[in-house]
Amino acid sequence: MRAYANTSRRPRRVSVAFALTAGLWFAAPAAQAEPARSANGQFVVQSGSVRLVDDVYLLDALIDYQFSKLVLDALEHGVPLVIELQIELLRQRDLLWDARQARLSQRYQLSYHVLTEQYLVKNLNSAVQQSLTNAEVAIKALGQVESLPLIDKRLLEDGETYVVRLRPRLDIDELPTPIRLPAYFSAQWRLTGEWMVWPLQP
Repeated sequence: MRAYANTSRRPRRVSVAFALTAGLWFAAPAAQAEPARSANGQFVVQSGSVRLVDDVYLLDALIDYQFSKLVLDALEHGVPLVIELQIELLRQRDLLWDARQARLSQRYQLSYHVLTEQYLVKNLNSAVQQSLTNAEVAIKALGQVESLPLIDKRLLEDGETYVVRLRPRLDIDELPTPIRLPAYFSAQWRLTGEWMVWPLQP
């Protein structure tokens, strides 16, 4: 996983110039050669598990966030990135579609603080925040999900079979206005991982 860090101490912010430059990148001709597999970035859920602690199921997961260079450049210029973890608990049924038992949205913000030259990883649900020294460390911390409350055991039926599924996505709707519209049309911004699914047996 590559991280692009800017060592300049000049203040960085979201500017019209950057937005225009980003817009030009988004509009690059489709006839250009196909970029390498990682050029557009990708989110990969590497592992996930659920454990029972004090009658509450907790979710642990490890996610590999491979941001595109365009997204990392935006981060370096002061654009905060909001990541949403979409989590669903489904009850399996033989003859019908699986029934959704619960749906959760866990949101995080990755940002760069110009004055302190620190990267901030903030859990937007709990307001817990970490301050880290570089982009690579911050992205790694973002991908470590530990002890996330999923559901109370009493809400599940004994003998039923459930599955948990999880996928991460970059929330384009949270981007600053000058960047948001072109981001909708850019593969480098439309970052959504595949669903990872694993069983849960009460």
